[in-house]
Amino acid sequence: MPDTHIPSKKSLKKIHPTWTKFLLPGAVLIFLITGILLFYGLSWKNPRDYIPSKTITYLQVPSLNNLYDKLFNLEAADLALAGSSMAPLRTTINELRELNFSQDFFLSLFLDVKCDIILTNQGIPLVIMDLGGKSLLTRGYALLSQLTHLQPLIPLFNENTTLYELKTQGELNFYFYFLDNLVFITTDLPTLKSQALRTVTQEETVKYFTPQILDNLELPSESLKTLVQTQELLQEWVGKSPMLNKFLSPMDRHEESLVQLTLENRRVHMDFTMKVPTLFSVPAQKQNIWSRLPENTTYAYVSSARTIEESPPEGFQKYIYPWSGIELGIFGLETDPDPIFFIEIKDLPKLKSVLKNMAKDTPPKNPGLGQLQLPNDLTATLSLWNFPGNAPYYVMDELFLYLSPQIDPLHHLQDKTTLRLVDTPEFQVLQGNNPLIASFSSYYNLDRVTPFFLESKNLLTSVLRLYGQGLVLASPLNDQEIISLSAIKGRPALIRAVPNFPKSVGGKLISPVYTHTFPSDTFPKLIYLRNDGELQIMNPLNGDTITSPQDPETTIIPGGNLDGLFLSLGNGKISLINSVGDQIKPFPLQTPINFSFPPFIFNNQVVLVPRDSSTLGRIDHTGLISFIPLSAQVLTPPQTRFSLWGYLTKGSTPQILITDLRGTPQVGWPQPAPPDTISPPVFFKMGANPAVASISQKGELALWDMTGERRLDKPVIFSGEFSREPKVLRLLDGTEVLLLLNDEGLLRIFDPHTGKSEKETTLQGVSSKTLLTISDVNRDGKEEIFLYGESPFILGLDDNLAPLPEFPLRGHTQPQFTDLDKDGFIEMVTVGLDNKIYAYTLRF
Repeated sequence: MPDTHIPSKKSLKKIHPTWTKFLLPGAVLIFLITGILLFYGLSWKNPRDYIPSKTITYLQVPSLNNLYDKLFNLEAADLALAGSSMAPLRTTINELRELNFSQDFFLSLFLDVKCDIILTNQGIPLVIMDLGGKSLLTRGYALLSQLTHLQPLIPLFNENTTLYELKTQGELNFYFYFLDNLVFITTDLPTLKSQALRTVTQEETVKYFTPQILDNLELPSESLKTLVQTQELLQEWVGKSPMLNKFLSPMDRHEESLVQLTLENRRVHMDFTMKVPTLFSVPAQKQNIWSRLPENTTYAYVSSARTIEESPPEGFQKYIYPWSGIELGIFGLETDPDPIFFIEIKDLPKLKSVLKNMAKDTPPKNPGLGQLQLPNDLTATLSLWNFPGNAPYYVMDELFLYLSPQIDPLHHLQDKTTLRLVDTPEFQVLQGNNPLIASFSSYYNLDRVTPFFLESKNLLTSVLRLYGQGLVLASPLNDQEIISLSAIKGRPALIRAVPNFPKSVGGKLISPVYTHTFPSDTFPKLIYLRNDGELQIMNPLNGDTITSPQDPETTIIPGGNLDGLFLSLGNGKISLINSVGDQIKPFPLQTPINFSFPPFIFNNQVVLVPRDSSTLGRIDHTGLISFIPLSAQVLTPPQTRFSLWGYLTKGSTPQILITDLRGTPQVGWPQPAPPDTISPPVFFKMGANPAVASISQKGELALWDMTGERRLDKPVIFSGEFSREPKVLRLLDGTEVLLLLNDEGLLRIFDPHTGKSEKETTLQGVSSKTLLTISDVNRDGKEEIFLYGESPFILGLDDNLAPLPEFPLRGHTQPQFTDLDKDGFIEMVTVGLDNKIYAYTLRF
């Protein structure tokens, strides 16, 4: 019989495991998770859709951690932010550096996500981050913060949208807006409202980016990505090349290019993706010339552009063979200034016939060499490559014909014992994993030559000048051009960081770092003030530091060969301390002078310039105070030279006053200053005699001899605004010229003997706050020029206004030059924007 037993409820519990009671909650949980993920997927926003249609700068970085740890601790990155247009972005990054995101759980969510950093056309920084799955946490935080006012973000209610404010201890506050998976961060609330809350369409974005660039922006990468204007970049790069300029003319002026940047201290690598329809449209091929270039090659340009085939220059095709796909170009050697032009041999019998017809009558001294007499049309073609002359020497090997205006470079080329460029360690680092396969390529060594594409005054040029050698490879891909550029610091450093520098000082510096050698010391010490009121005296060799508490208004009075170091304590009080920070009697002293300008050292005495008086004060190291009466109140600190003092005086019409050291006006003085003059006069030598120069804010230069007679027949007026006095530059022959820098960055050398500007250059990152100092740091009789104050870098120039080797260097305050370790080499000491002390040994 069948079993008809009916199980009891108790036995049913044994049949069905206890986990069955979790089925319903599990199903509900799965439903909720699916709903959340579905909601997240449907509401996902693409950060590319919110990029403004026009920007000054666009950067995509892998993460803020990457930005802090890898990029913006490097010299090249700081230099990239040094331009005046980058000032808002630089300020924002400096403020972000002060925030320790990792110590706050919520802010730490932003550290490791890809973000777009934008400088809008209005100069406002805007950061757009894609938080991905982390946005589930930020949405919950946003809701919770409105109920509880959680720190660090403070809700700001804007109609139907909630914005958030993050207050900092610095100059800027940050504003946040959360939109699904995106977060928008900026320092300007109206910008946040206008950009984050606007509605955009894919069509608007595509107008700004090409589809290929959009695809590349979406790809994961550890490199920084940025956008540049294609034509502006290439026009600057090829401005000296008539041939390449010819091919750029049909380009779309508004085409965007994408740059992917990998930045290291020794090496920088960039990949440019740009649409160049005619420039390098021949398929990439292996370039054989590289295996033939000697080690001492200073530059090389190698091309096989199909454009020349489509519109061949008159000359080579007529005389030699069809143009298609040949390899040609030009290079130079370190030992010879004359260029060598080369062209691939395709039809050797025809080439030999042509050479025979063009050969000059004089037989060559070397049977392996010959000389040609070129027809005019062939000479014109070679001139496109900046190749001079019409009677070059030539030599051949199995693959190439070489031409040079002189015979010596070809002798070096024939030397088979010479190491080849591709075999040097520096070139192999440059080449990396990139095979020498391209449509166009070039190599340069900045220690020996400036290639035409680095002669422009753009930001990229400034960054590349931090590196010594570079390699460029260009090839087409999907109707676009991929240009790969690598640069390295390949030669032994002429400037080296002093061991154990940079140094952190455990607080924020409120003064430059000064050097001072006390009588009890063999080596100079570093002196600086922190914002907690402590003066520190550091031994730079071992880092030992003595701390001396000071009043909040204390400033350092640098200079002098004294028993101690003078300090200004404010309100007319002067102090003198020894090497351990103790007061030297009878100091501190209260003086009756309420000085308006920082005191300075002259003849080992402190000079005090009053605010509302026409009497100067002087204090020596014994505490003796003396007074110097003047005939007028001064508008600027005095300038001194030739045992004379020069001032700009107050009054309805400012005047230039020249006195002796006792304050007695010289014969012929004062003289009216040019209108709008705000800077003091300077002394210089005109021939063997002293002279005086002054420049007005509007650029009018005035020169006088010591009798007060004008030395220029007519006014000399320079363009731009001038916020600083002229500087005197001594040349190698002892001649003194004037260095004039306007607020727009135009620096010129003016020769007062001829009344003409001799040289000029335009500098990046210069403003009215930029300062100049001049010093013969390598003691070779030629003075060097240093600019500092506005940029995170110190610029260095020689007396021809050419960049000094390996400059610019990180630093923000006035550089101090001294031999820290008494090894015969001068060190440069300065403070960076990151509040660290930097010291470099200069060996150039």
